[in-house]
Amino acid sequence: VCFFRWDGSEFLGAFGDTPSISPQESPSDGKTISTGAIVAIVVSVVVFVVVLALGLVIWKRRLSYKTILRPQTHDDMTSPQSLQFDFTTIEAATDNFSRNNKLGQGGFGEVYKGMLPNET
Repeated sequence: VCFFRWDGSEFLGAFGDTPSISPQESPSDGKTISTGAIVAIVVSVVVFVVVLALGLVIWKRRLSYKTILRPQTHDDMTSPQSLQFDFTTIEAATDNFSRNNKLGQGGFGEVYKGMLPNET
């Protein structure tokens, strides 16, 4: 069995007179910025600066790797005239491809040491 009884008269004065809270008035000049807006601006600027700095570091690092890996074009070895000799000059420099002048075997064949007529 369930009994339900309702009587609202007991609670009418239980809490006394509570003062009503009036809303705070906002400044009427309209020139102040809220704390949340200031925080958002500062965080945005800091994030932008950090991303910009990281981008510059990555860009400089890639630029330095490219200069290290890029062959130097001013070297005498890359000019077309530097490595071109006729067969008779090579044959004379290696003493007719003597076994005494053989240094080893490479991926492109046998490797010989030689002395050119101008002693280079």
